[in-house]
Amino acid sequence: MARTGAAADRVAAEVSDRLERLATAAAENILGSLYAPQVATPTRAQSLAYWRPYFFLPDGSVNQPGRDRVVSLVGGAEYAEIARGLAREMRDEAAATERVLRLARGPVPPVAPRQEA
Repeated sequence: MARTGAAADRVAAEVSDRLERLATAAAENILGSLYAPQVATPTRAQSLAYWRPYFFLPDGSVNQPGRDRVVSLVGGAEYAEIARGLAREMRDEAAATERVLRLARGPVPPVAPRQEA
């Protein structure tokens, strides 16, 4: 009878241990989902606005220490992707500025054809 009691005690201890681990895992998952920081994916414009000061100083000149920092943070491939995105954004901004300036100057008068003497 003693053997049966020892086996039952061992099974009871294993079941108890298993239940404790399951309860702990469930609690961690529930608490993790309740209190975990909410992650939002930034828009392309927000992402580029974040990285722009790393690439350029306020006067528009190159921020080489910032660029070096980006390479060390994200690696070469991601750096190149960010740089391409910033270049596209800057081209778009320049084109939009040119359109606004053209509109501000008004319509261009037609050029009269040259007359030969």
